[in-house]
Amino acid sequence: MAGHTERQWEGKFFRCGMRCFYCHIPLTLVARQGSEPATKDHLTPVSRGGADTIDNIVPACLPCNSRKGDMTDPEFRTAFSKAMQIVTTVASADRSLSLEQRDEPRLQALLRERENLRWWRSA
Repeated sequence: MAGHTERQWEGKFFRCGMRCFYCHIPLTLVARQGSEPATKDHLTPVSRGGADTIDNIVPACLPCNSRKGDMTDPEFRTAFSKAMQIVTTVASADRSLSLEQRDEPRLQALLRERENLRWWRSA
């Protein structure tokens, strides 16, 4: 029996921004073609005394979860420190932005595209 409920897992997944805790790629709860499904990763592996509680579980993509293996979170981050520093710096900056600000470049491009379509239709 898991030390957490499915609802707790879903809440943790959404609180983590629906992204891999390590590499920050977008994840989904349901596996479907063209998307990366989330796996449950234990920050401290159960094999090394970690609990199966929601406080010890984070969403991870399968490649990160596989690479981490039975390492603890600090061990994994140390092993991949240079790459993780770059990713963490970018992700930290990204997390300080609101969802609207993160999507602003895409939103601005869509608005410009819409304006171009209006001009074309009126001609």
